[in-house]
Amino acid sequence: MSCPAQKQSTVVEVTRRYVQAITEEGLLVKAKTRSNSIEISVGDRVLLESVQGGELVVTALMPRKNLLFRSLGRKSKRLAANLDLLIIMTSPPPLFNTEYIDRLLAASLDQHIPATILVNKSDITLAFERMQPFIESYRQLGFRVEATSCLRDESVASVKALLAAPNLEIVALVGMSGVGKSSLVNLLSNEADGRVGLLSSKTGQGRQTTTSAHAYRLAESIGKKPGALLIDLPGVQQFGLTHIEADHLKLLYPEFDAISHGCNYANCRHVAEPECAIIQALEDGFIHNWRYSSYRAILSEIQSFQAW
Repeated sequence: MSCPAQKQSTVVEVTRRYVQAITEEGLLVKAKTRSNSIEISVGDRVLLESVQGGELVVTALMPRKNLLFRSLGRKSKRLAANLDLLIIMTSPPPLFNTEYIDRLLAASLDQHIPATILVNKSDITLAFERMQPFIESYRQLGFRVEATSCLRDESVASVKALLAAPNLEIVALVGMSGVGKSSLVNLLSNEADGRVGLLSSKTGQGRQTTTSAHAYRLAESIGKKPGALLIDLPGVQQFGLTHIEADHLKLLYPEFDAISHGCNYANCRHVAEPECAIIQALEDGFIHNWRYSSYRAILSEIQSFQAW
């Protein structure tokens, strides 16, 4: 299938030497990556050119507006680019993990990506009710939280309504293995292959069914224009943030902003400094212990690796 020279396309899958991309006309094409110097991620917009023999090659990577990635020490993993929304999917215990959610919220804020927390399996009534205090706390902090159940059509309708917003062209779905990502993708796109993972009987955690990022065109029934994409990211159990500077991390916790001006030191990291307004707010119950714990865990991780 031919493609006009220097035609802009959006990448939906990346392999070692090739990418699959959707052209502006809605055609799905395969193109070779000409140079290892071009690091391409799903969601990237690239220029494609037809060379001798009709093969398509990637000739340029267009500027990104954001890039979601994770890191541990000097190793980093690019996940998706040019996101209009990141959906952080979770479900009742044992898969509900506030530190994991906080890491993704920090990563999205760092890259100026709007984020929504989506709690799946809301039909598990008792476990879902136990999550309500955390759900309300995230809402009070200004984060959008939605509940759904892939077993109930009326529940999934609320997710479709969320995705129908006209400004959303590329949306990524991320979460631990087992929270129901693949099931949801199957309901939102006609292109998904229907793979659904099972929970381990030993750990209660998911077995990964998505091994690499892939973007699917959202179903026309959602009301999106052709080319609107949903990126299914691999189930990631750990999300490192060692690429974030230690002094910048505190800016990714919105509840710190209105309080930290009361700290005695302008460069206070809110750990052991005297007259720290954040620590005082924690003791007074104005900051949640679990949010502060996630902040300290991420900060410790960053400091451990950046010390080297």
